[in-house]
Amino acid sequence: MDTETQGLITKMVNAMERMAKSEFAELPLSNLPFEISFPLEDDNPDQAQSVCEGLQLGLSKVFRPSPVSAIIQGAHYKVRIDR
Repeated sequence: MDTETQGLITKMVNAMERMAKSEFAELPLSNLPFEISFPLEDDNPDQAQSVCEGLQLGLSKVFRPSPVSAIIQGAHYKVRIDR
């Protein structure tokens, strides 16, 4: 994985961490997961898959032991973080 892709993954993980923690703090008694969908930034399927795997790994480290999933669906990334 190149440095540019790694930097992109780090920025995305940090942004999603802030959004998820904010949402979890606003609704502390809810069991609803944090879910987000956003368009692929790159048409290169290999890079998109690397980004997806990096997101899942990075967010799993932050939100351990909560289940985290990151998938590519159509032309979008879909991320889900359970509580």
